[in-house]
Amino acid sequence: MASFHYNITSYDFHTYFKLDDPVQVQYAKDFKVSITNEFHNELNQGSMRIFKTFNQSIGPHPNDYGMFESDTRSPETFLKILNYYQKKHGNLSVLIHPRSDESDLIDHTKNALWLGEKLPLKTEFLKGL
Repeated sequence: MASFHYNITSYDFHTYFKLDDPVQVQYAKDFKVSITNEFHNELNQGSMRIFKTFNQSIGPHPNDYGMFESDTRSPETFLKILNYYQKKHGNLSVLIHPRSDESDLIDHTKNALWLGEKLPLKTEFLKGL
């Protein structure tokens, strides 16, 4: 299996939705189902994971937003997920960041990519990690 370069081991996709916006909440639920369906094989093969939905702000993630996360350790799956997210994320904000040999702070900020609106992270949670 191919690997990422430059000491990157995986990528995380954090999908955010406004907790006070019922339309965004529903879109996020539907989007997560669509990801699960679209990436059924990758999820079963272990080249992708998708995690529980948080209906509150947690850790470094923006206030007033819920979130779900998916990740991959496969460059081929990363490209497919990225393409899917680019076309299907709607009005949701998506933080895409590497897991690397640099700090969590740098991976979540300087080395991060965003789809949609870039949201403020609570970086104090990432300092020292």
